[in-house]
Amino acid sequence: MITTKGQKTAAVLATMVGATTLATMGTTEQASANSTTMNVEGVYKVDNLVQYMGKWYVVTNPIAIPTVDYNNWIPVDPLTVTDANGKRHANQTLKKGSYYTFSNKNYQVRYNQGENLSLTMDGEPVWFKKSALSGSVGKPTSKPSENNNNNNNGSQGQNVNNVNVRQSGINGYYNGGYSYPALQCTGFIAQILADRGINPAQFQFLGNGEAWARNAQARGISVSMTPRVGSVVSFKAQGWYAGYGHVGYITAVNNDGSFQMAEGNFAGKPYNERTVWVNNDVAGIIHF
Repeated sequence: MITTKGQKTAAVLATMVGATTLATMGTTEQASANSTTMNVEGVYKVDNLVQYMGKWYVVTNPIAIPTVDYNNWIPVDPLTVTDANGKRHANQTLKKGSYYTFSNKNYQVRYNQGENLSLTMDGEPVWFKKSALSGSVGKPTSKPSENNNNNNNGSQGQNVNNVNVRQSGINGYYNGGYSYPALQCTGFIAQILADRGINPAQFQFLGNGEAWARNAQARGISVSMTPRVGSVVSFKAQGWYAGYGHVGYITAVNNDGSFQMAEGNFAGKPYNERTVWVNNDVAGIIHF
C-alpha cells in the first residue's frame, strides 16, 4: 500500500487489464477542443499499483489508453483516496481495491479530439479514453487556447513554450515509443510532440530521420525550408547523418537565419543543443 504523495521520477510501459468505473458523470460535449484546463469527475477503483524508480502509479482500466510508453499509468500524487461514494478518507493510503477521485483539480489539456483526451497530471502526460470515462470530462475552466487547432500550417496543441523540451526528449530517448525505438533521435522528438498534445497519427511511423520530411509531406503536413520554433528539422542521410539521417526540434530562430535545435542521440548523448543553418544537409522542416 502507498500514500498519495509519492516521489518524483519517470515511468515505463505497463500492460493494463480490467477496470471498474463507479460513477456516471458529465457529457463529452462539455469538453471543448480548445479549452486549456478541465477536471475529471467521478469515483474510480484501483485495479493495480505499479512502481518505477520510487514513484507509484495507479492502473485503472480501461480509462487510460495503453500506449507504447508510460502514458497509460496515472500518477498517484494528484489523487484523493475516498470510499465508493466519493467521500474523502482521513487515511490517504492507496492500495489495490481502493477508491479514488481526481481531487476536483483542473488539469492542463494536451489533446482533446474525438475519442481521445490527454491531460497533464503531476507533470506527466496521461491519455484517457472518453467512452471509458462514461463521457466524464468536466466543464472547461479557462479561455480557449489559440494554438490548439487542426491545421497543419504551424504549431498545434500546447504552446511550445510550455513544453519541457529537455525532459520530454530525454524520456523519449530512453523509453522510445510511438513506433520508435529507445536510444534514437526519432523517439526523442516523438515524445516532445506527444507532450505538446499533437495527434500521434501525425508523427508515428515516419521512418528514419532522413524520411520524416518526405513522409510527413505525403500525409499532408506542411513542410518547408523555413525554420520555426516548435517545428522539426529532418536531415538527409549524408555527412554527419550518414546512414539513417537525423531529426531535431527547433527551440529558437536567430536573426542571422540560423536556428537552435534540441536533439537526442547526437554523438550518442541523450540530450544535446546546438546552432544549425539551413543547408544541403536539411531534407525539410516539418510544421506539425
